[in-house]
Amino acid sequence: MGKESREVKKTLIGVGNLDYVEVKNVPMIHHAGYGDSVDAQILGKVEHLVGRELILKKVPIRGIEVEYFRGLFAMSQRQFAEKLGLSHVAILKWEKAKLKRLDLINEVGVKAMMSGLLGLKLPASLDNLVGNDEFPKKLSLDFAPAPGKAKKAA
Repeated sequence: MGKESREVKKTLIGVGNLDYVEVKNVPMIHHAGYGDSVDAQILGKVEHLVGRELILKKVPIRGIEVEYFRGLFAMSQRQFAEKLGLSHVAILKWEKAKLKRLDLINEVGVKAMMSGLLGLKLPASLDNLVGNDEFPKKLSLDFAPAPGKAKKAA
């Protein structure tokens, strides 16, 4: 790094169009005259942290979260639907109704699929996959400085 750039830690707000998500202490490079940028590998880790926490914190799943999960693994609506045994039209409808919560069976299916893709080991209980009754006003996470590790904010 030259004199015109330096490493800083900042908060990312609205990760993946999820306005209620913020991730603190994300390493960035500050470029004089250009602003801050995040390395693609770091951004990928941040996005996976958010995906894991959506499941672990039992966030109810709506169309906007479906769209986030789909983008996290670069899946088309058709690919996502096939993994769930549904039609791509179902995914399209969910995503169009961005703020409408999925039916319980669909929420559990999406969370179970995402848990597997994210490498989460959840106890075999329906309670671990059903979202809370309320949507979070804010989901605040802390990005750990250790390579490949992320921690939850207190």
